[in-house]
Amino acid sequence: MFKKKGSSALAISVENLQREFFHEGKKLEVLRGINVTLEPASMVSIRGRSGAGKSTLLHLLATLDKPTHGRILFGNEDVFRYSPTQLARFRNEHIGLMFQFHHLLSEFTALENVMMPALIHRESHEDAKKRAEELLKRVGLLDRCSHKPGELSGGEQQRVALARALMMSPSILLADEPTGNLDPKTGNGIHDLFKELNETLEISIVIVTHDEVLAQKMPRRLMMNDGLLYETTLGDENATLTKL
Repeated sequence: MFKKKGSSALAISVENLQREFFHEGKKLEVLRGINVTLEPASMVSIRGRSGAGKSTLLHLLATLDKPTHGRILFGNEDVFRYSPTQLARFRNEHIGLMFQFHHLLSEFTALENVMMPALIHRESHEDAKKRAEELLKRVGLLDRCSHKPGELSGGEQQRVALARALMMSPSILLADEPTGNLDPKTGNGIHDLFKELNETLEISIVIVTHDEVLAQKMPRRLMMNDGLLYETTLGDENATLTKL
């Protein structure tokens, strides 16, 4: 079982990853054998049309779903061999999740929303508050601590969600369409935050996005197509794809 090591990044190895679903008696092969290694502290974008399997892959990387075949190694650990309790603890300590719809709790303040993962982890209120304030300062929202989500702009809410995702000093941040509901200027600000956090915290960041501009800013760019994953050059008309 993993022991918590601060924000130390982990290499992630995906080996022959397959995910099948059954619908009305028919088998649907959503992921059809993916092999990829994500180096520690890397920044990666994954693009692809709707239904290509991007979100399914992200949910598997987040350990929210289990593969039908294959495995995912965090470091050298196959975490899907853990008990449900161990897996939930690993997810809480090592994986930060950020979604297009930020899922902030409307009845709580920005500060309380960011504190929540630590409180669930049974940390003291004082320690959780101190770290949450530091993170809100880092994303430029310390002066909005006492505001509830409904009193914040879309970009501010997304930055609160980012601070919450970082609360447990995760090894990897997984972001599903993080700029999908934001204007270009605000979206660029979120990307700049990702870059700064990657460099200063040495955290791996994987972004699933339809935003080609955001995708091209990432050092490594992958493409999902029909359940398979490809390495891609810059996303122009002459881009080349290499199956992984």
